[in-house]
Amino acid sequence: MRAFEQELERITASLLRLAALAEERVADAIRSLCDRSPDLADAVIRGDEVIDWLEVRIELDCLQFLARHDPIAGDLRRVAAALKVNHELERMADEAVSIARRARTLCDLSPVVPIPRELGAMADAAMAMMRASLDAFVAADAGRARAVVARDDEVDRLHRRVIAALKGTMRGHPDAIDAGLPLYSAASHLERIADHATNIAEEAVYLTEGAIIRHRFDQAYGGRRLADRCRLARSRST
Repeated sequence: MRAFEQELERITASLLRLAALAEERVADAIRSLCDRSPDLADAVIRGDEVIDWLEVRIELDCLQFLARHDPIAGDLRRVAAALKVNHELERMADEAVSIARRARTLCDLSPVVPIPRELGAMADAAMAMMRASLDAFVAADAGRARAVVARDDEVDRLHRRVIAALKGTMRGHPDAIDAGLPLYSAASHLERIADHATNIAEEAVYLTEGAIIRHRFDQAYGGRRLADRCRLARSRST
């Protein structure tokens, strides 16, 4: 195998390791919240340093690859998408740390506020989106990636229902406000995890099709391929 291909494989392997770690952190953070486990919450918080180190390492590897090999076409998209997914995974892990911190706060508070049923459903949906977006990226499957993007609205709906449920609880039980606010915040972090999963799915589409679907860019330009869009932009600037 050529050095060029070996470096690409090494970047992919590192990205998969980061993905596995980020997914584990998110799952543990959710469990620490639902089970009110301070030890598990602390473990998630301590583990963030490893995620940060690996994210920087992957970014440096990608930049060095671009500088050494000046890739084009599919190889360039592969490295560009890896850089973006790398960032999204690190941000997911940061959201997990934030959820773990909210869990840590809850462990020290009373009375205990029941976790809204909708929050559990939201956590399940966000985790499913995370796994599906990573699977779509690894498989370079644009169809599966677009299905992930479509699910973001579901998480947004669940988020609104969680907030409504928490507001109802806090209005009826003012002594539960201190415990309700960390749950309110945790729901927002879960919603952001789903947003990051959507971003990864969008990168899977870019990797496979060369189409930028972020902000509905592909619809605005009639579904043109990236090269066509670039030519259009250049013609408009002259």
